[in-house]
Amino acid sequence: MLGAILLAGLVLRVLYLRELVDKPDFSVPAVDAGFHDCWARGLAGGDWRPPYGMSDPGIQRTPYLRPPGYPYFLSLIYGVFGHGYLAPRIVQMGLGLVSAALAYLFARRWFGRRVAIILAAFMSCYWAFIYFEGEFHAPVLAIYLLWLLVHVVGVWAERRNGLHALAVGVVVGVGALVRPNVLVCLPVVLMWAWWISGRRGRRRSFYPAALAMAAGTVLAVAPATIRNYRAAGDLVLISSNAGINLLVGNNENATGVVADRIADLGDFKTCYDYPELVRKLEHKLERTLKASEASAYFTTEALRFAREHPGDFIKLTLKKALLFWGPTEITHNKAIRWERAGSPTLRSIPGNFSVVVSLAAVGAGLLLANRRKARADGDGAPSSADREWEMSVLLAALILAYFLSVLPFFASARYRVPILPFLLLFAAYAVRNLGTFVATRELRRAVCWVAIGAMLYGLNVLVGRLMPVGGHDVAKWHYDRAVACGLSGRTDRAIDEYRVVLEHMPQNPHAHVGLGSCLARRGEVEPAVEHFNAALHIWPEYAEAHFNLGVAMAAKGRIDEAVARYTDAIRYHPEYVEAHFNLGALLAGMSRLDEAVSHYRAALHINPDFAPAHRNLGVVHFQRGMLDEAEGHFREVVRIQPADVESRCNLAIVLTHRGRLDEAIHEYQAALRIDPANATVQESLAELAALRRRPVPPRSGQ
Repeated sequence: MLGAILLAGLVLRVLYLRELVDKPDFSVPAVDAGFHDCWARGLAGGDWRPPYGMSDPGIQRTPYLRPPGYPYFLSLIYGVFGHGYLAPRIVQMGLGLVSAALAYLFARRWFGRRVAIILAAFMSCYWAFIYFEGEFHAPVLAIYLLWLLVHVVGVWAERRNGLHALAVGVVVGVGALVRPNVLVCLPVVLMWAWWISGRRGRRRSFYPAALAMAAGTVLAVAPATIRNYRAAGDLVLISSNAGINLLVGNNENATGVVADRIADLGDFKTCYDYPELVRKLEHKLERTLKASEASAYFTTEALRFAREHPGDFIKLTLKKALLFWGPTEITHNKAIRWERAGSPTLRSIPGNFSVVVSLAAVGAGLLLANRRKARADGDGAPSSADREWEMSVLLAALILAYFLSVLPFFASARYRVPILPFLLLFAAYAVRNLGTFVATRELRRAVCWVAIGAMLYGLNVLVGRLMPVGGHDVAKWHYDRAVACGLSGRTDRAIDEYRVVLEHMPQNPHAHVGLGSCLARRGEVEPAVEHFNAALHIWPEYAEAHFNLGVAMAAKGRIDEAVARYTDAIRYHPEYVEAHFNLGALLAGMSRLDEAVSHYRAALHINPDFAPAHRNLGVVHFQRGMLDEAEGHFREVVRIQPADVESRCNLAIVLTHRGRLDEAIHEYQAALRIDPANATVQESLAELAALRRRPVPPRSGQ
């Protein structure tokens, strides 16, 4: 039966994977998923370049901004299978089925075979697990580690082995590297172990086990702490994003869900925005900040809000609690509700969070009832009800601790997924007992518990309707698809998606800019300009709209207007690398070389690995006869983009002018290896080889 259940789960995953391959964002993961992809790519292959248009987040040079567990897991997949977007999803879906099997083994040991089978079916087929297994996010790994944790804790409780106690701590620590709030599981497990030890008259064995669990956790977390200190001289336990996430969830403008702007500091849409956010904070405080200091500042601001606005803070916290336990799949990086609605596979799978939490509550009630009945009927000897009760206490405590650990931040469907498996275990217990009532003709009890479950379900749905969130989720869903289509070169489809967004949200400046960019790419410059101007009418300080309007003006030959637009873009966004570069290129074309150089240097100050700025600076310095500087910049281009034939040729020309013919020949040969059919490189190499063989004429007086 377990094999049949896992096979059904496999079929659902294969069907969904076929859908994923055709989705616009299959090969262009965005926001946190894109950051994980960039990080894993750097770990696996050494390519640390951020996506086009994004600032360098300095992953190698700073403490971990996000928990490192999932990016390292993803990099391992890239290291084995290469950098592709199919293999990680296949591996994650396989891990999802492994988690279902592990859940079965755990439930069979503590709750019986029938509960185990029902739980395995839930784990194999619940739509949210399949969805997140197709995303570049941590839930799939966190779910596996949490099942592994309770499994190892259960083995320790039965065997009292020191190695198992150490393993408990190691699993907690590894889980914390994936989601740092998993650290709250350690005190929960320790308290449960103390309680169990007392119930079984083995209190003395608890203390060495507790030390082993704590030591295992430290052992697993320590490498991240040490790496953070070595990378930046900063004592960051795991990651430095706790402070900013706390502030996002607790400020005067907070709504209980994620926001993309921080008061006085600007946009925080992706992790690539965080370094600029910190730079603005440093400018505000007039001092340089370590990552831990920036996080501490954000934490202090969140606590200030709670202290100065206690009423608002309590209301906000209550709202986040209701959103966490409510029926709505809260949008974070993606509009998950519409992701499911847009998938024939996922929307065909019955069940939602309201069903899960209602059934779980019924299961918890039945556990309490069965526990009370067992105590009334028992003779004092341990029973299966006692075992169920002991493990249920642990699972309930883990659910509560996890919920409390995410409550201070903001509600997100992604953040509650890791506790779904434990809720499903209680739901499976409810289904098993209700089935037993029917089989034994205890229909009155069955109807009573079903009625309780139906009432809880209705209450949960009502809470969702009283607290509507994500009113523009459908617009966000189409917007995300438009962005992904644009990045993957499907311009016509992107235009259609942007137009749908504007039907729902005509005042969305981002959609106007996206649509304008796609139209400009298709050669429709005038309609593009109309949309850029529409965006600026909505948001006059929108730097990207100014930038794109500058590109359009330059394409039409209206250089002065283009210069003005690029200047505005920089005024509103001083760290806009591409704006500095494009403005520098226009100024160079106007023979205003000193101004051009200053903007190229500004671009490199923001992003030292921005190759186009190095290339243009090299050209300017060569024209001015500053060969040392020109060589340095062309070498930087070659370092950043080893396959850039043009820059290797430019470097060879500089070396030739400096009389270093052997080095110049080496660069031409490297260029020829990259592009063997390049006739210009072949001709230059032949001329240089002939020049080197030519005898040097004697100097006057020799």
